[in-house]
Amino acid sequence: MKFTSTDLAEKLEINPTRWKRWSREFIGKDDKAGMRSGFTRKYTYDEALKVYFGSYLLTQVKMSAEEVKTVLGSLMNWLKKKKDSDVKEWHIYIREGKITKKGKILTDFLITAKGIIEYNKTKGESGRLLYTESYCTEVIRTVGDMKPEANLKMIHPAKIVKEFNTKLMVE
Repeated sequence: MKFTSTDLAEKLEINPTRWKRWSREFIGKDDKAGMRSGFTRKYTYDEALKVYFGSYLLTQVKMSAEEVKTVLGSLMNWLKKKKDSDVKEWHIYIREGKITKKGKILTDFLITAKGIIEYNKTKGESGRLLYTESYCTEVIRTVGDMKPEANLKMIHPAKIVKEFNTKLMVE
């Protein structure tokens, strides 16, 4: 299934100019569908989802476009691999940090995932609610000797994908 930017912007409730800018930023220019070519760009589901994820990181997580580009490639590749996993829900943690490259201090990101396998809520003997969970963790993106800062961001990819699919009316 292919989508036009006009359809996507309308269904996802995103300003069309913004959608086009973000698509150029996160998936690159379409050489065939330039302004004077007479062709309309067609997006695959994966391309549209990548732009939508990028827009979420920009607007909700408050990352810059450069930061989103750094994170998005690793994140989308990992999500494709985890599509049919036995994990009920993934929580993605994005931790900003500083690295030194060629004498310059640069910002980079460590991305980890926590996969909830099982979650239980029970009452203890004292009547207090007890929560237990079984989970796994994975490193999605790591950077050599990065010094993590306190700036931690968390996203729920399943909620973002569900919202995307609901708005597009895709299952």
